[in-house]
Amino acid sequence: MRIIQYTIVWGMLAISLTACSSKKNDEDNKATSAKATKVAIVDVDECLPLIVAEHLGLLDSLHADVKLIRKGSIAECKQAVENGEADACVNDQAIGYKLITAKKARIKRISQLNDKVIAADREGHSFYMARMAVDSLMKALQPVFIIQVENIRVRMNMLITSNIDAAILPEPYASRAVNMGNYEIKVKAKSNSKSITEKQQPLLTKKIAKLKEPLSIAHDSIRRFGKENYERIWK
Repeated sequence: MRIIQYTIVWGMLAISLTACSSKKNDEDNKATSAKATKVAIVDVDECLPLIVAEHLGLLDSLHADVKLIRKGSIAECKQAVENGEADACVNDQAIGYKLITAKKARIKRISQLNDKVIAADREGHSFYMARMAVDSLMKALQPVFIIQVENIRVRMNMLITSNIDAAILPEPYASRAVNMGNYEIKVKAKSNSKSITEKQQPLLTKKIAKLKEPLSIAHDSIRRFGKENYERIWK
């Protein structure tokens, strides 16, 4: 009888300890989550290492204390910082944009953009690139129209369905559109300057020092297995 009683007591104690341990782990996870730096990002190539690091569990295992918040546009990323949902966001000026024209529009030169419609995001660097294309045609008799389309996926879908004549797109969306028969036009700020699609600043603030190791491993994984291996992560 005593053996049975001891077994019951030890069993109850084990359950109690397990429950306490589980509760403590939950509390620790909540505390870590509360301290984590929340970074708003968009699904573009420049953010792929961050997404891969998250996908491989590196942000947790290497205690990077970073939580990613995925948004559909640069405007949404900035809004997330403004309303306190995120602590930092992707640096839009670090994203390489391309001018892609719709297949049915048959536009292969900037001079053919007269009286056409370009989709861009007024809150981001893509609008600057669209303006550069338009400014080169200021002497044209017919204007070029820039319309506001914040969401990157929506912008690409409008292009491939020929609802617009052109769009400013980052990778991987630009390449996807070109692979469907649409056309890329090179845009330069000035005749003697570098392409304005060249990345100008670091992607994220250097203050997030703990990202260095997980991002390094993620970069190695992308180089080893190829960007295509992680395409499904975008979806």
